[in-house]
Amino acid sequence: MNELVKALKNFVVRDIIYIIGGSSVIVSFLYLFNKTDIHGKEIHTAIYILIAGLAYIIGYCIQDTASWIHIVTTASFFKPWRSLIWFYERFLHRKWKPIFSDIEGEDRRNKILERLDQAELIIQEKVSLDNKTERERIISLMHMGTTMGPCSFVSGILLLIKAFVDGNCTFRFNITLAVSVLIISGLMIVLAWIKALELMKNTEGLYNSYKNHRFREYD
Repeated sequence: MNELVKALKNFVVRDIIYIIGGSSVIVSFLYLFNKTDIHGKEIHTAIYILIAGLAYIIGYCIQDTASWIHIVTTASFFKPWRSLIWFYERFLHRKWKPIFSDIEGEDRRNKILERLDQAELIIQEKVSLDNKTERERIISLMHMGTTMGPCSFVSGILLLIKAFVDGNCTFRFNITLAVSVLIISGLMIVLAWIKALELMKNTEGLYNSYKNHRFREYD
C-alpha cells in the first residue's frame, strides 16, 4: 500500500511539472498575440481541464524533443563532457569519477547498462526508504530541469519575438523579461545535466553498497 501511495505521489509531482512547463509556453504564446486579458469567470471548468491537458502534452513533447536532440538527457547512462564535469565538481564539491570503473573492454557501455538495470531492481526491492527518498529527490529535481529548462527556452524565444514585434512602446520590459527567462532556462538545463550525473553516481553507490553489504535491507 505504501509503495502504491508513493508511486501515485511521484506520478502526480512529475505530471504537475509537465503542466507547469506547458502552461508557461501557452501563456507566452497568448502574450505574444495580446490574448492574456481573459477573466476567470468567463472560462468554464471544462476549459480549465482542457487547457491543463494541452499544457501536459506540450510540456511532455518539449521535454522528450529536447532529450532527443540532446539539449537535456533522461538516459540512465551517458559519458559526460569536460565542461559538464567542471560544473558537477563545482556544484557538488566532489571529484567526478567514471561509474563502474571495474568494467572494461569494447562492450563496456552495454555492460554498464546491464549493471544499471540490475541496480534498479536492487533499489526497488532491497534499498532502505531513506535511500529511496534521497534518490527520488534527485530524480524529481532532474525531471524539473529537463522539463522547465526547455519549456522556459521556448517561452523565452516567444517573449523575444514579442519584444521586437511590439517595438519601442514595451521593448525594454519585454526584452528584459525574455533575457531573464532565457538565462533561467540555461541554468535549469545545466542543473538537469548535473542531476543526471548525480543520479548515475547515486545508482552506482547504492549498487556497490548492496553488493558489499554496507546497508541493511528493509521489510
